[in-house]
Amino acid sequence: MSARKLAFSWQCSTRPVAGVSVSNFLRTAKTAVDGHAPQIRQWVKDVNQAMENLRMDPSFAERDVTVGFSGGEKKRLEILQMELAQALLCDP
Repeated sequence: MSARKLAFSWQCSTRPVAGVSVSNFLRTAKTAVDGHAPQIRQWVKDVNQAMENLRMDPSFAERDVTVGFSGGEKKRLEILQMELAQALLCDP
């Protein structure tokens, strides 16, 4: 797996990241992978669509990364990361 693909596949640690929203965390990871930041309006649409596909509450995107997350919420965040990285996982 390339370093770029590996950057997006990073899983959240158990340490809370106060002050960083889930959406900003995911956008930063996507930027690291692509080498440029996604357009904000398109990013919001992509995140909202991914969350809808996964039947996740949209307010989840505004929470601080892993602050007060249950084990299940941490897993949902990992699944959301994979959903947003889907094209990368299919790229040889």
